[in-house]
Amino acid sequence: MSYSHETANARRVYKSELRQAQAHATRERILDAVGTLLKSQPNELSFAAIARVARVALPTVHRHFPTRKVLFEAYRLRVEGATAESDRALVQSATTLDRIAPHVRAFFRRFDN
Repeated sequence: MSYSHETANARRVYKSELRQAQAHATRERILDAVGTLLKSQPNELSFAAIARVARVALPTVHRHFPTRKVLFEAYRLRVEGATAESDRALVQSATTLDRIAPHVRAFFRRFDN
């Protein structure tokens, strides 16, 4: 068998259903943390707080959601789909949405400067 430079430098493709399931569970915990913070401590909404509530490292949050836009788009899609029972209650409660909307806007403004 011949050995080429291309073979030596080729990256091995590694797929693991367990790792994919763990990554999905981590992503869901991060989105759960966003919902928890929006409902209970909207003034504390930050990537660091999201990581703390999700019990993951800050780089893990950034690996799954590299920007706040990506993070909140994922959360918006989740709420629209009402995939979690707690998110359904948030969507149905106009007073809750009215209460958290200014905090979400303030969160975005912190990064605009």
